[in-house]
Formats: sequence, C-alpha cells, structure tokens
Amino acid sequence: MIGNSHLASFKLGWDVIASQFPSVSPSFFGSPAGGLSRLKLKGATLVPRGEKLKRDLEFTSGGLSSIDISAYDAFVIVGAQAGLLRMLQFNQRHRTANWLGVSTYESLLSGVCFQEAARGALRGRRAISIIRMLRSVTDRPVLLSVEPFFSLTVKPKSQFWREDAVSALDRMRPIYEAEMDALRSELGFTLIDQPAETVVEECFTAPEFGSGSIKLLEGLATAHSDGEHRHMNSKYGALVARDAVQQLFSITAPGLARLAAVVEAPSLMTRLRERAIVGHFIGR
Repeated sequence: MIGNSHLASFKLGWDVIASQFPSVSPSFFGSPAGGLSRLKLKGATLVPRGEKLKRDLEFTSGGLSSIDISAYDAFVIVGAQAGLLRMLQFNQRHRTANWLGVSTYESLLSGVCFQEAARGALRGRRAISIIRMLRSVTDRPVLLSVEPFFSLTVKPKSQFWREDAVSALDRMRPIYEAEMDALRSELGFTLIDQPAETVVEECFTAPEFGSGSIKLLEGLATAHSDGEHRHMNSKYGALVARDAVQQLFSITAPGLARLAAVVEAPSLMTRLRERAIVGHFIGR
C-alpha cells in the first residue's frame, strides 16, 4: 500500500481486520511532509530520492527502502491529494463571473479556464503521478482510495469553510466525477470512494471516525492534537481497508496474497495554504 499521512489509519485499521483475510499479507510504504514527491521509477522499482524518504519507507514497511513492483500482486494508492475534498479546496480560491453573490473570492476566471484548471489540478495529484509510474511497467490491479472529507468537528472552528464547502459541492462534483472517469479510463485503476456510512451533511466525516487519530510516526502511537479534523482513526481505516481487499478479490483470483501500500502527509506549505482547517496507498 502506498500513501500519505492517511496511511496511519489504514495500517491500524488493517490490524483490526487482518484475521478476516488470512491469505493477504500487506506491505505499507508511507512518508509524511510531502515525501512521496521524491519517489521515482528506476527500472521496475520505485525508489526514494533522498535519505528522509528512504528512512520513512523503511519505518512504514518494516525495513524495505524501495518498492519492487514485480513483487506485488496489486497496488492501492491512499490519499496522496486525490479526492473531491481537494476539488472543494480548489474552489476556495477561485470563482467565475456567474458565481457573483455566491462565491466571494477575488481570483476571477472564465468558466472554461476554471474547469480546465480544476481538471489539471486533479490530473496533477501525487496519486495520479504514482499510478502513471506503475502503469508504465505493470498491468496489475491498481486501486485509488481518496482522501476523506474533513470531520464535522471543523464546523465550529470555521464557518467560512463549512459554508464554502457546502455551496461548492454542486459546482465541483460534476467536474471531479467527469475527470476521474477519464483518468480511470486512461490509466485503468479502480476508485475507492469514502464509505457512505462515514459521510454526514454531504461533505463531512462523522466525528466518530476522526476522534483518536494517530500520526504517521514511528511506533504509530502519537495521537493528533485536539481539534484535528483532517485525519481519520483505525475504525475508518478498517472500513476502507476492507473495501480495498474485497474489491481486489473481485478483480483477481481469491488467492491474492501480497498487498503493498504507500502513504504521505501534507507538506507544511500545503497545511498553511489550507489555512489550518482543511493527506497514498498502493497495494499489491
């Protein structure tokens, strides 16, 4: 499994459900602070550029410093900037003339320019870059698990974000779905959406799936600070990890035995751009 900081919930969630899938033996590869941007393809292996990413891969995988693509049966990308949430964030900073009175942002774009920029933003996500590298050397199954919506606990902190996200949903969802369909057709991956039972008020995550979330740090025992709303806990991770395995079983023979995952955390600059309110996973 390959992903960003959201890998922590997957890894802890897998511990909860592992006994239900005795034939599956996953490997996890993660890096916080945008580390996966330094992952490159060398032959048929994903290798780190730099010691920091190398150490992160070794920590999350239990000793492996690179990802031998031929060694896995399937790949799951977790987070890595992919998902409708990121499209809502894109809408935070831009508007078109026909949104006067609906959106107050001063970055004014034409309708065509806005849609092309939004599509380009989705195509440029780190998850898509990793899938492209995989697809250049393998036709094995690839799944993409999107980043979850913010926890509903964000609402009291930011009326601004709450109102903007809800108002943007109808504008951004059609663009997101059309472009994601095009990417799936082009690259041949399966999309894992956020489990419906975790979503409340259309574009938020129920607080029970966010409370007690853990940072992607060695030992996986460091809790996020109070008020964290971007990351989810092992309960959420178990739901999505189960979805991933079940979808892989539906694609491959029931004998699927090896699974690899990669995760990455948002960089400091990303967090600053998100105004502190608003994280990749590959499995084979």
